[in-house]
Amino acid sequence: MFSHKFKNTIWLSCGICFLSSFPRFAYSYEYSVRDAFCSDYARNRGNIYSRTFQYDLQNDYNYCMKNAESLIRNFEEKKELQRQKDAERTKKYLEEQRLKKIEKQRQEEIRQRKIQDMVDNADELFF
Repeated sequence: MFSHKFKNTIWLSCGICFLSSFPRFAYSYEYSVRDAFCSDYARNRGNIYSRTFQYDLQNDYNYCMKNAESLIRNFEEKKELQRQKDAERTKKYLEEQRLKKIEKQRQEEIRQRKIQDMVDNADELFF
């Protein structure tokens, strides 16, 4: 009924319509975010005393803009891991402080008991 070429054209048109209905960069970052991130990225990688500082800065910036999605994602993942490590470190520190406080209270109770025992035993010595 339809020619083979016409069927392929219909399928291709449907595929283009289907794909164009999705946002192209559904998970991409805004240009301003990429620009700010890449500016910082390039500045932090460059050596200000280099004779080719401006050239290196521009190359690093261009590289970052081309690979911004993965670089930002990696940075965010590392930041989240660091936040989790910091939270664990804080939790561990607080637990250590709690245990130290408990141990100090226990030592104080032992000291008070020894003093009380000495006072009780002193009464026996004099009577």
